[in-house]
Parts: sequence; structure tokens; C-alpha cells
Amino acid sequence: MKKLIIICLLLLSGCSSNSSTDSDNDNDFELEAAVSIDTIEIADYSTALVEVVSDYLVVLYYDENQDMQYYQATYDCKTYELIEKVEIELDTYYPSIQKIGDYFYYGSESILTLYDKNLEIVKEIDITDLVILQGSSLFLTKPFIIYDDLEEIVYYDSVSYSLIKRDLETMNDEVILDLNEIKDAPTTITEFSMIEDDIGFIGTIDQGDIYVGCYGTIDTTNKSTMIYVQEDISGYFNEEYLFVYDSVRVDSSDYGTGEALIYNFVEGSIKEFDVSLSLCSFFVEMINENIVVSYGGDTLDSDAYILSFGQEQKEYEDIIDGDIVLISSAYNEARNTIIVNYRTIELENFVVELEIDHEY
Repeated sequence: MKKLIIICLLLLSGCSSNSSTDSDNDNDFELEAAVSIDTIEIADYSTALVEVVSDYLVVLYYDENQDMQYYQATYDCKTYELIEKVEIELDTYYPSIQKIGDYFYYGSESILTLYDKNLEIVKEIDITDLVILQGSSLFLTKPFIIYDDLEEIVYYDSVSYSLIKRDLETMNDEVILDLNEIKDAPTTITEFSMIEDDIGFIGTIDQGDIYVGCYGTIDTTNKSTMIYVQEDISGYFNEEYLFVYDSVRVDSSDYGTGEALIYNFVEGSIKEFDVSLSLCSFFVEMINENIVVSYGGDTLDSDAYILSFGQEQKEYEDIIDGDIVLISSAYNEARNTIIVNYRTIELENFVVELEIDHEY
């Protein structure tokens, strides 16, 4: 596997969508009624993204012969029976799926359209005023989260240096945390998550002449912080868990530290993961709070799919077949399996289900 050309789908963003609600419309798009554990190849369609949301699986397909025409489908996580499929228009080559409780939306649009498992629209949220930069392949907003009840959002405003809650019914804003009042607060926040009174964040902190990467917790009750400094880091949240890994390096000979970690910002615990069997420690994904996946062995021609259970690593040589250009993984809790979606350099597309055969 030519590791240097992998692009993890979780790092890509940007899309705008309009869904067709007539699922009976004949759009020449057909899927099997059920998906087996074996590898599936979609002959005429490319699988752009696969994600588990609550108890169902979302699969986004596109037809390269029809000006990137997209189709979305949902499956039951236990049986993989098809629930629904509809055609959808996207304005980007790099879609992403964001999960909010039992719902999901396609990121990188100023009007967020939330869907349920039947692909019915349950809510639309206007975040136009949070958009900083918007383009076909680049979309940047102020960091924000949506509450599971879909009634409020919280966003970080760098100008006022505060976290602001917005009521989505009245569109009224309220400052819920002024970071100027927090001792040793981070200088900037690039991503955050909230669980009751605890705020987990990733950002930067001023250390004199330079700003360095950091992550940690803000206790809104005591107005105190716990900050960990780590240079050249990237990260993303899954509820109370923050996955921290190496940022892509400028030097082509620098393959990272060989380490990653999962930070539970509610408990304040850190679990470190050895990903040294992989060529690069910046092409990694969090499967759940106990498992991290990395791609490629310690040589460029290795096709290994590697699971890290902390300091123990396990290679699966028969998961990936051929040199890949795109790959992503999703954890299916209902079956205790990992769904691997990848595309080869020959432009063939595969979805593989890996049964986790390891105690952790």
C-alpha cells in the first residue's frame, strides 16, 4: 500500500445538499437488500462514505459518470437490511457525515439539514453567521456543537473570547462562559465538546514567543482548567472522548511520533495507543474508546490494517486488497465489528466487515 497517498475521509469536509423525498422515484440506483460480511464491490458506483449513526448505517454513493451524482442509503446495523435510499445533490468532492444523537447531517453547508434513519428531514439549522470561509473544497466555521434535542447550539466566538449558547427557536444568543474569567484558559479553541459542566477542547496556548498545540478540560463550575501541551497535534471529539494524534508533517521523511491517545475529558483520564507498526501516525482513526486503527505497515508496500488496543497492536493482512487512495473505518457496536470502506488506485471500491476477535 502506498501510504503517502492515503487521504482519511474523516479529515475531509465540505458539502451542500438537497434531498429528494420521493424514495420510490426510479433513479436507476439499485442496492442489494442485505450486505454480507464478505467484501462488496459496487460495480457502477463509488462508495464515498460509510458511517454508523445510532442503530443504523449510512452509506453515501456517487456515480462518476453523472457529474458526481450522489445517492444516500441507510441499513439496519444488525441485519444490514436496506431501510431507505434517496438521491441527493452535493456541491463538493469531499462530503462528511456528522452525527447528532439519532440523526446525522452532511457537514460544510450554511443550512444544516438533519436526517433520521428513514432519510426524512427532521430539522434545518441556519448557521450562516458562523461561516468564516466557504468554497467547493473548503469550508470553515466558528467551532460549534448541537445539542441532542436539536433545540440549542453552542459556539465559540474568538472576538469576544467566549462560548455562546443560541436558542434555535428564538435565535437569541447568551454568553455561557467568558474565557477571560478562566484562569490559564487556552489562547484559542479550534474544537470543543460539552458534557454537563465540563468542556473538552483542543486549541493553542501562548508560551511566550510561540503558540503551541494543547488540549484539556474547562470546569465551568469552578472556572478552572486542566491543560496538556502537545505540539503538532490534530484531534476530534466523540462525545466525552477526544482523539489526539499527530498533525501531518511538512517534512516528507517525518512519519510522526508513533503514538496517539484518547482523552476522556469528563473523567480526566488518558489512554495512550502505540501505532508504531503503521508507517505514519497521522493517518489514524478512533474506532471506540478502546481501539485505534492505523493503515499500512512499516514499509511502503505493506497492505496491513492495524488495530491498536493500547500498547498492543494487531495486524490484519487480508483486509485491504491493493494500493489504496481513500479509506475510512466505522465501529458497528450492534455486531462488534469494524466496517472498512476503501478505494484502490485502480478506482475499485470495497466495503469490508472485520469481526473484532480481540479481548479489550
